Amino acid sequence: FSPGQGLVLYPQIGDKMDIVCPRADASSGGKEEFYRVYLVSRSQMESCTIDKTDTPLLNCDKPHQDVKFTFKFQEFSPNLWGLEFLKGRDYYITSTSTGSLRGLDNTNGGVCRTKSMKLVLRVGQSSSDPPSTLQESPTRFPPTRPKSKPKDPSAKEKDIKSKTG
Repeated sequence: FSPGQGLVLYPQIGDKMDIVCPRADASSGGKEEFYRVYLVSRSQMESCTIDKTDTPLLNCDKPHQDVKFTFKFQEFSPNLWGLEFLKGRDYYITSTSTGSLRGLDNTNGGVCRTKSMKLVLRVGQSSSDPPSTLQESPTRFPPTRPKSKPKDPSAKEKDIKSKTG
C-alpha cells in the first residue's frame, strides 16, 4: 500500500479478485496477524472508521489456516448475499483492526491509518478516467429508494369535505 494513499485497482466486469489473509508460517517468522476487512463508504475509508453494524467481508482470525475472500465483479449476483458492482463506480475496502488479536474489533484507525490499508476498486474504469465523484456507500444490496411519506388520511377527508361542502 502506498503511504497515505492505499492502493487503487481497476477491475472490469467479469474479473475475479482474491483477498488473502496473512498466514503465520516460517517465512513470516511465525508472526500472527489478525484483521477484519470491510467494504465501506468513501468517507469511512478516508476517516478510517467502521460502524459496529458493518458486516465484515473477511475475518482474518485463523493465522494458521489459508483464508481468502473471492470477489467476482458482476452487475447482478444470483446469490442472495453476493456482491454486485456497477460499472463506473468506485468501491472501498479497509480494515481498522490493529493486526493483533486484541485489536481485531478495533473500529477506528488501526492498519487503515498506520499502514494505509485502503483499497479503491474503480470498477469498469481505467487509470486515465477522472476520479468518480459519487459518494454512495457500496453495499451488498441494491440501493434503496427513499420511502414516500404516508399521506395523512384525515387531511384527505377534509379535502373531500371542502370540495363537496
